[in-house]
Amino acid sequence: MSKPGDQIRKNPGVWFPPPLLFVVGIAVAILIDRYVEIGFSPYVPRSVQLVLGYGLTLAGLAVVTWGIFTFTRAETGIYPNQPAREIVARGPYRYSRNPMYVGFAAITLGIALLINNVWVVVLLPLVLLALWHFVIRREEAYLTSAFGEGYRAYKARVRRWL
Repeated sequence: MSKPGDQIRKNPGVWFPPPLLFVVGIAVAILIDRYVEIGFSPYVPRSVQLVLGYGLTLAGLAVVTWGIFTFTRAETGIYPNQPAREIVARGPYRYSRNPMYVGFAAITLGIALLINNVWVVVLLPLVLLALWHFVIRREEAYLTSAFGEGYRAYKARVRRWL
């Protein structure tokens, strides 16, 4: 509940596109791999890596696309520097409060397998921690201030990730 004098923000105030965190994580992993190469090959046959890699990448793209489509149909802000018009609780948002971020994580894991780079997987928890710290916390605070009890009820029903 807001107190007198509190201002309700017009958007979460995230100044960069969140997928950039995943891109940076992959880029850093590729740089590290140039100096300390660790692949999946000794542990996972290349054919299995490719099947899993393409599968995760395509599944992640499908989830991200579904999330974007759902937001577009609701005519609410997709980017976290835009205002939300409503709490979207349909489509993939019935299962996860952050399905697009789940999709990007799946894409990242798929890319790790496709490029045979374990460092991508090692750095993914740091990317997710940065995502939580710089993006999700801001989004959730904004949605709580904008939608109050409606958003708190949604949070109680739907998990953050899966």
